[in-house]
Amino acid sequence: MPEQLASFQGSWVGVRDSSLGHVRALEVSAAGGQRFILSAGAFIWQDWSTLRTSSSSQELLCPLPGPGKSFRYDYWYNNAKARTVFEIEFRDKKKTAKDSIENLKGARVWR
Repeated sequence: MPEQLASFQGSWVGVRDSSLGHVRALEVSAAGGQRFILSAGAFIWQDWSTLRTSSSSQELLCPLPGPGKSFRYDYWYNNAKARTVFEIEFRDKKKTAKDSIENLKGARVWR
């Protein structure tokens, strides 16, 4: 894997939280005319690999090289406005990874 991908940093949100944010934007009158950041936090690909390998889904193992635990996030988005106005508690990476793996197994994407 190229080093650029191993150290890529971005922002993420689970599809359920993103969907809820869009619904709340239509329902909550205080949201009118405003913009919101729907982000659960920062990530690097190694975060997801670590969560996947720590799960009980051993058949999904395929190690990724990366900076691992020593990585320092350079930026992240402040989601306080969305959490307050929409009353959203974003799911964390661990919950999102676990649910994603279970959904993929149920859909028989991995055998």
